[in-house]
Amino acid sequence: MTEELKILGKKLVRYRKKYGLTLEDVGKVIGISKSHISKLENGNANPLFKTLLRIAKFMNVPVYYLFMPIEEMNHQNFVDRVKRRLEELEWDLEKLQELTRINYLCLVDMMEGNVTLTANEMEQIAEVLDLEMKSFQEMKLELFEDLLLEFGLNNSQISNIISYLKEHLK
Repeated sequence: MTEELKILGKKLVRYRKKYGLTLEDVGKVIGISKSHISKLENGNANPLFKTLLRIAKFMNVPVYYLFMPIEEMNHQNFVDRVKRRLEELEWDLEKLQELTRINYLCLVDMMEGNVTLTANEMEQIAEVLDLEMKSFQEMKLELFEDLLLEFGLNNSQISNIISYLKEHLK
């Protein structure tokens, strides 16, 4: 089982449980058997490309999302928002470097997806560009939600735990 198949499986499980769907429900929509969905969720099957396209369409996400770890998704989302905002402001990376004092080459690497900035650096950029950004704590809670799903908790249980944490972490 490859890392990519594990990621795909986790995302399928998370999506299915989030919307209260059965293996059979998902299989019908995608056009494969519930046993094959189960194998995909467990990382024990290599999906055909057309199956991946159907899964992506069903989940309303791009195909690459199916294989992207959550941490990378958060980072890619941030980079995409930075790019859009820089275009809106008609700024280049030199201007961003000047205002944030973050090394220019680090900014270039971030934009190319070669490096992940620290939470502090991301917050600096968000502040300068006036981007609303999830706090580092919120990102950790999202990752924690994924872990709780992997442990087999249902949405109600997860919601209670997350609410408790949010209330007590203030």
